[in-house]
Amino acid sequence: MVNYKDAPWGAPYAPVIAIDGQAGSGKSTLARRLSEVLNIPTLNSGLYYRAVALWVARNHFDLEDLASNEYIADMLRSLVISVDGGRVILGGDDVTDQLRSKEVQRVLPKVSAKPEVRSYLNELQRLWVDRYGSSIVEGRDIGTVVFPDAYFKVFLTVSSDAQRARRPEEASVVERDLADRKREVAPTIPASDAVVWDTTSLSPEDVLETVQTALATKVETICHNLSYERGERVVK
Repeated sequence: MVNYKDAPWGAPYAPVIAIDGQAGSGKSTLARRLSEVLNIPTLNSGLYYRAVALWVARNHFDLEDLASNEYIADMLRSLVISVDGGRVILGGDDVTDQLRSKEVQRVLPKVSAKPEVRSYLNELQRLWVDRYGSSIVEGRDIGTVVFPDAYFKVFLTVSSDAQRARRPEEASVVERDLADRKREVAPTIPASDAVVWDTTSLSPEDVLETVQTALATKVETICHNLSYERGERVVK
């Protein structure tokens, strides 16, 4: 396989592999395994959203109340959230093990739909990539909004039955996923230049192999084209 780090990083390509898709489609598994293969870090953008949702739940903010929403918008940028090695630090405390609580699950869809929340967390994700360099970033709108110039974009889909089977602890996973796809701000949809795979009947190994092959093909194609642009002869 072509080494991902040998890829040309000049404009308009950002040093990012964007993995988007539905809940339970295997985004996190793919990101983790691809990170191991390519030896570059990975970021789960959902951890930022869960951290904000935890903060909202802890403070018992009423997301239907205008005053509460204005306060949330004002206070967002004072929140100190860091993600490193899959651990999440919120205001100096490691809150990683609290991010899957029922309270977080309850408020997460509403928190994620707020434009001011998405705008701020998009900035944090870009700062994370600025810090770590070539990265794999997974989420719901990475290839469409956060990194529209990502070097390679993947979008994973999955059937509703498979979602429920893969996420038995999340009773509302299908409904939340549908809400994400229909929301007005940054809906969960494939980028026009993303490669889309249905993972319903695929094993994690199948998904990894397919994505590696497609990524290698893209790297080879771009290197080939750049060589001709520079007047170099490409020898097969």
